[in-house]
Amino acid sequence: EKLKNIIDYYNTLESISSGSISYDVLKCAKQIGFSDKQIAAAIKSTELVVRKWREEYKITPFVKQIDTVAAEWPASTNYLY
Repeated sequence: EKLKNIIDYYNTLESISSGSISYDVLKCAKQIGFSDKQIAAAIKSTELVVRKWREEYKITPFVKQIDTVAAEWPASTNYLY
């Protein structure tokens, strides 16, 4: 089901003209996990153009640190996702 949703959204991206992409569409694509390069390929644009739109919309990447030992003792390694 999840894979079907990704494929369906990629098809949605392919139907968008390369001249513009809305905030909601770009944000949803990034939340699903699409890279700027994948979005650019789908809308027949360039990665730099998609990055520019992402920066204009203030959609920025972030990293989460996961505590893999559930605070039972100090973790010696960081797991970043």
